[in-house]
Amino acid sequence: MQQFSLNQLYQVVLDQETALKKINENVNKKLNTILLIGDTGSGKSFIFNWISGAQFEYEDFELKLKSGGEQKFSAQSNSMQSVTYIPNFNKMDDDYVMIDFPGFKDTKGKYSQLSIKLMFDEIVTKTNVKIVVVLPQNSTKLEERGAHISELIKSAFTSQNTKFDSIGLIINQFQDYPENQPKDEQVIIKKIQEQLQKKAEKDKDQANIYMALSKQIIVIDDIDEENINSVLSDSSRDSVIARLKTIQAISYKPDYQDENQVVGSYITQEIKKSIQSYSKMLQKKKEDAKSNGLQQCLDSLKSEIKQIDEMSKDDCNAQTEWLKKLISQLEQSKDKKESQEKFFSIFQYFFKYKEFISGYQCFEEQKKHLKKNIKQFIIELEEEQKRKKEKQQEEEKRLAEIQSKNEREEEKLQRRIEQQNSQFEKNLMSQQLKEKDSILKLKDEEIKKANKEIDLKVKENERIQQLQSLEFQSIQAEKQKITDAKQQLEKEEKQKEEKKNNLRAQLFNAETKKNKKTKEMEDYLNKCKNDWFKPKDYEIVIKEYQDEIQKQEDLIESTKSKLIYES
Repeated sequence: MQQFSLNQLYQVVLDQETALKKINENVNKKLNTILLIGDTGSGKSFIFNWISGAQFEYEDFELKLKSGGEQKFSAQSNSMQSVTYIPNFNKMDDDYVMIDFPGFKDTKGKYSQLSIKLMFDEIVTKTNVKIVVVLPQNSTKLEERGAHISELIKSAFTSQNTKFDSIGLIINQFQDYPENQPKDEQVIIKKIQEQLQKKAEKDKDQANIYMALSKQIIVIDDIDEENINSVLSDSSRDSVIARLKTIQAISYKPDYQDENQVVGSYITQEIKKSIQSYSKMLQKKKEDAKSNGLQQCLDSLKSEIKQIDEMSKDDCNAQTEWLKKLISQLEQSKDKKESQEKFFSIFQYFFKYKEFISGYQCFEEQKKHLKKNIKQFIIELEEEQKRKKEKQQEEEKRLAEIQSKNEREEEKLQRRIEQQNSQFEKNLMSQQLKEKDSILKLKDEEIKKANKEIDLKVKENERIQQLQSLEFQSIQAEKQKITDAKQQLEKEEKQKEEKKNNLRAQLFNAETKKNKKTKEMEDYLNKCKNDWFKPKDYEIVIKEYQDEIQKQEDLIESTKSKLIYES
């Protein structure tokens, strides 16, 4: 199985989104496009910058861009390492835009080639493109370069549906002028045209390319310190621009072979793997449904068929959502889910090329195959459903026949019994009466026994109710006792508190009277002390005061004792 780098292919999609944004900003169908192509080191970026108006200087035997200026120019390199990956654009005027395009053979790997090819096809199909090949050539001898030029053109235009009327050819860094003769560009161009003519005659398969290259040849001299001003003059630039505009636009319809080779194989691989896994999952569900959930599985499969039928093959979103739903039902690890998200991005981006990429044709075929499998599953389940229904009907029929047979046997038996009853009615009448009497007696005994048991249960219930009633009354009485005791306790506490209050009042009155009598006695003593003669009843009065004071003191002591006791 061919191996693919998912991350590299996903990076192609991300790069294309960036490149397409730039292409759409600079290119439209109303513009003519001059597309510069060439190998690394051909001077392609130098030609682009010079035509775009860049100023140069010759320093240390090297041609360099002058610093400053607002124009954005392509990076230049004298080495064989490419410094260009995303195209650079320059709008020459209202009708023309020039593009410095990456080299088709400069980048490494099929994914880089795919990215460049996608950008190329996008530009060529959006506008009228005039192709200009930049070739570093210091002489008029193209023997070794002819095949290389042809390969360069074929690497860009892989489609057989390509028509070249003229292709621009810029011979850069030219040195091979005849000695002691004035420089004549037309002589050099004529020699190169003759060599291209010979190439066309020898190589019939590539004759159209060689003849197209001979239509517009521009020679740029090798630049040094002496000729830089003349070679890169404004008039030379204007002349080159005018000649480039005379090139005829190519007729090109991409065949997307590179896209199909890389993307088609990857999508085919992923689609087959996912849909085949899904088909196996449905097959297992189908087998499980035969024993349980048959109708539910049938409805689900029919819904799946309906979704496939209603889904337009031109609707990218519908196709992607259906595929996401399908894959989401499969068991996947976290890493696998992340890979699937990248796959969906790749699937959606290249969907616009679906007519040319086998992966999308495989997708349609896999959907048809899945639909065919689902239909077969439906047929199998419907047959199983039909078989179960027939089996159920047979069972119902068999039971109905058994019931009918039993009813007939029962009718026969009934008639036989009636005949026997009729025949032995007189003989059996007495026996039947005896049996009935016996049965009635037994039933009567059973009824009595039952009534007795009922009476016992009723009495037991009454006894239980009486016990419950007595227990309830006891509880109520106990509750009432507690309530009465509580009330009595509260009453006693209240009486006790009243008694204590009375004692406190009595104590207060006794102390008040004691203090009052003591004061009166002191006043009396003071008065008698100031008189010359004591009153006759002095002793009696003093004795009365002392008795009254002692009485109050006794009352105070007894009252305090009572208070202490009560507390």
